Amino acid sequence: MSMILTSKFVDRERELNFLREHYHSGKAELIVIYGRRRIGKTYLLRKFLEETNGIYLLAEENETNLEDFSLRLADYFKDPFLKENPIRTWGLSSRI
Repeated sequence: MSMILTSKFVDRERELNFLREHYHSGKAELIVIYGRRRIGKTYLLRKFLEETNGIYLLAEENETNLEDFSLRLADYFKDPFLKENPIRTWGLSSRI
């Protein structure tokens, strides 16, 4: 599943290169992206994930969100069982 980003992406090449560098480092790494509201944190992340075939999840406690995440995982891992039996509760999701 690909995302289409239509807004102009301005002055974020340095941040994008930082994410690329750490993504390709070969090590497990955690990167925290923080800042004021409405400055493009989510857009930056989505732009990066577009390049890497990554999965974006906005963690909200509702069934639709969790089921969508589950189906994205099923597609990513090519898992027919998960595709036929999506996760519908957070209790089950903590066991995967």
